[in-house]
Amino acid sequence: MVAAIVAGCLQAEYPVFSSEVVETAFCLAARAHNNQQRKNGDSLLSHCVQVAKTLASLGLDAEAVAAGLLHECLENNNAFRSQLEEFMPASVVSVCDRVNTISEMSRLYRQHNSSGSFSEETFKRMLVAMEDVTAVLVKLADRIHNMRTISVLPKERQEALARETLEVYSCVANRLGVWCIKAELEDLAFSVLHPEVRSRRLCKRRFSKHKVQPACGESQAAQRWASAFPHASKCAGIRPVLALTRYHFA
Repeated sequence: MVAAIVAGCLQAEYPVFSSEVVETAFCLAARAHNNQQRKNGDSLLSHCVQVAKTLASLGLDAEAVAAGLLHECLENNNAFRSQLEEFMPASVVSVCDRVNTISEMSRLYRQHNSSGSFSEETFKRMLVAMEDVTAVLVKLADRIHNMRTISVLPKERQEALARETLEVYSCVANRLGVWCIKAELEDLAFSVLHPEVRSRRLCKRRFSKHKVQPACGESQAAQRWASAFPHASKCAGIRPVLALTRYHFA
C-alpha cells in the first residue's frame, strides 16, 4: 500500500515513472529491499527512489531511471540477478553491473589513495572514459544522496567520503557538464571538510549579482551529454546551468 502511494506521487511529479520499465523496476526494488534499512533508519528503497528522482530531474530516459531504482540490488545479493535479467532489458542490468564496478573502484580509491597507488586523477580518467555514461550518472546521483545523509556516519568516514567527493565526483560531474550536481556535491563536501568556508561561500552567493561563468570545456561536455542522451538534449546545455544558477544564487 505504501509502495503504491509512493509510486503514485512519483508519477505525478515525473511522467517517466509511469513508463512500464520504471514501474517494473520499482516493484523489483521494493521486493529486493524489503525490510532493509540504512544506517540513518530510512528504508534502502527510499534511497533508491531519491537516486531515481535525481536522474529523472536531469531528463534522463526510462531505462536510466530504472537503473537508478535498481542500482543497489546486485551489490549484496547476486541471487537477485536472475529476476533482473528476466524482467529488465539487458541494458539496465548492464548499467547496474557498471555501477557496482564504480563502487568497487571507489572503495579501492579510499583505501589506496594515501599511498599514491591509486590517485584521484587515475580514478577520474577511468570514470570519464567509461563507455556507459549512464552508469556514471547513476553513481553521481547515488553519491549526492549519500552525502545528504552522511551525518549518521563516524566523523572519519564522513571526511573520507567528502574528500573523495570533492577530489573525484564533483570533477567528473563538471567534465560531463552536469553543473547542478557538481555544485551540490562541492557544497556537501565542504560542509563536512570546511564548514566555515562553506558558510562564507553561501553568503557570497546569496548577495552576489554576478552571472554564472561557464565551466572550462562546457561546450564539449554539453556535446558529450547530447550525444549520449539525444532525447534529453535540452538538459545538456540549459537545464543544468539554470539549476546551478538557482542553486548558487537563490
